[in-house]
Amino acid sequence: FVLQQIPRVLLSPVAGVVADRIDRRTILLWSALFRAGIAALIPLMGGIWQIAALAMLLSAASAIARPAEMAALPAILSGSAFIQGLSLIQVTNNTMRIVGPAAGAAMIGLTGPGPAFWLQTICLCAAAVAARRLILPAIAQATVWTGWKSGLEHGWSDIAEGIKLVARTPLVRGIILADSFWSFVSAAMVVTAVVFTEKTLDLGDRAATVYGAITAIFSLGAVTGALLASRVEQRFSRGTLLAIGFCGPLLWIPMVLTPPLPVVFVIWFVFGIADALAVVAMQSYLAEAVSDAYRGRVYAPWIASVTTVSMATFALVGWVTPIFRPSLTF
Repeated sequence: FVLQQIPRVLLSPVAGVVADRIDRRTILLWSALFRAGIAALIPLMGGIWQIAALAMLLSAASAIARPAEMAALPAILSGSAFIQGLSLIQVTNNTMRIVGPAAGAAMIGLTGPGPAFWLQTICLCAAAVAARRLILPAIAQATVWTGWKSGLEHGWSDIAEGIKLVARTPLVRGIILADSFWSFVSAAMVVTAVVFTEKTLDLGDRAATVYGAITAIFSLGAVTGALLASRVEQRFSRGTLLAIGFCGPLLWIPMVLTPPLPVVFVIWFVFGIADALAVVAMQSYLAEAVSDAYRGRVYAPWIASVTTVSMATFALVGWVTPIFRPSLTF
């Protein structure tokens, strides 16, 4: 986990600048093709460090593409249409969180891990085809790079300009800080939930199945929340979306009493709804707070900050959970 996060932290500033200076469609296309090639190599490797090195390369390619990917949607859509588009992306992502692991587990059970990676290669090639077909508006930029030399000359000043923009925009600072705190929630969802199902609920051989069900139910809740986000914003406000989302972790208070499994499922489903509303609200605020010419350089510090904090919070939650017990950790 840590090895995969390192490229995201180190490359995010560069990726942000690249997303604001180079055609974003080109970035998405070549990133997908590079990852497809790496995924195809993984089954051929025999050592853990070879696999770790390829995982870092996959992470590096994702890190370069992520700011461009995030900046593409607000360049196409605005206002309520952006909320609807963002909600659709959240629905797709959370649906694949259910379908993908289930399909992967079934394939690995039948054929072993190799074909699963080759299927991933095919999916990434399909992503490259989709990127090739994108039609994106030109980036409104003051300085145009004319080659690698020009990029090196202006790169550092572009990075500094992005950091200054984050520093002087209170809304952006607030969202980055809030999302960094949210990494505690993510760590509890991944680490503490495993120990909760295995130890606290004492499910024995059923623990892995129940944990998978909890993850799927959370994703189902996130799909529901994403579908509701646009209507909630239109009827109330975007601030309401954010407030509901940030109150989501309060749903874990009953976990102190170790409730029965059906109640746990309900808690995770409703929390999935709240999480989706928070994600849609935060990304909408960020997209509107920054012009298209600077979005890559703002999304990049956001990604780097949250990733850095995540490495610390996952370790901390992993250390705290056995001391305070999973219920109290929640």
